[in-house]
Amino acid sequence: DALQQRQTAEYNARIQENEAIQSRQIAAYNAKIHENEAVAAEQRAKYEADKAGKDARRLRGEQTALYGYSGVQLTGTPLIVEADSEFMDEANQSNLIALGATDAWRFRSQSQLETYQAGIEANRYMSAAAETKRQGTIAGQALTAQAGVDRYQAAATIQTGKINAATTIMTGVGKAIQANQ
Repeated sequence: DALQQRQTAEYNARIQENEAIQSRQIAAYNAKIHENEAVAAEQRAKYEADKAGKDARRLRGEQTALYGYSGVQLTGTPLIVEADSEFMDEANQSNLIALGATDAWRFRSQSQLETYQAGIEANRYMSAAAETKRQGTIAGQALTAQAGVDRYQAAATIQTGKINAATTIMTGVGKAIQANQ
């Protein structure tokens, strides 16, 4: 019975240890997913910034061509408009890159948070497993100790029975001797 208690405790502890391992594996998997999402967000932002830059350069080229076609010199207001367009393009590209970096940071932060929480959960499972083993050991030791007490009591009962039997026999022999005298 003590062995069964220990084996049951070991089995339950192993299940809890497996849950801890599984929790860490899930966190690692989710961390990889979040890292992939972060990289994708950065790549998407770079792509969008490059596309916006190409579109802006094309628009400035069209503006320059239209100014040239209409005979407007690229001085004064047209030059200011073109410079402003270039500034807005650079600001737009920087904004797109910043948005991508923010998304990437959010994904990486989520990954770190999930990994941290999984570590806490895994530690909780490992603590529960250690406690289960400890309780199983205590229960096994208690059963072993009780078995020792039971063996001692059985031996004492047998010894008492022998003494009582010997006393009864001696009393009977004594009475028989007295009756014959």
